[in-house]
Amino acid sequence: MSTPDIPSPDAEPESVTETWTYIGRRYNADELIHVFLDKTGKERLFTGKVMAHPGIGARYSVKVTHSDEGRVSAGISAAQYLGIHQDTEAIAAWRADHAAVETNHQRDLAARRFARDNGDVGDLTFRQAREILRRQPTPLRRGTFAALSEWLLRP
Repeated sequence: MSTPDIPSPDAEPESVTETWTYIGRRYNADELIHVFLDKTGKERLFTGKVMAHPGIGARYSVKVTHSDEGRVSAGISAAQYLGIHQDTEAIAAWRADHAAVETNHQRDLAARRFARDNGDVGDLTFRQAREILRRQPTPLRRGTFAALSEWLLRP
């Protein structure tokens, strides 16, 4: 007679395969965060590099482990591409959110570089700031220049 397999209380939880959708990035406290939607629609946040060029609206097969405490760990770097999400309106909204995050991030980086290289900018006029920017050895991307200009013109 054999005994049934009873998992020990110290056993690692088993991983399952779930389909998650990449919806872009968020920007919080100087950190870019990758965001996935899990099968229940809950946002799952990851910092650092998640995979090479994830596509907004792309669906991925992800190995996921759920702990009893409610934590989730996922093998994002080994995720398998499954195709694109079918909701084109949702994808358009995710892309717009992602573009706004990227613009804000680039604006903040440019503003920090500018302040680092030029000191306090509180008393500069827009024309003075623009001339300093034009003399920068590395030209700014068009969107970054527009974002920095917006920052310089803030009330």
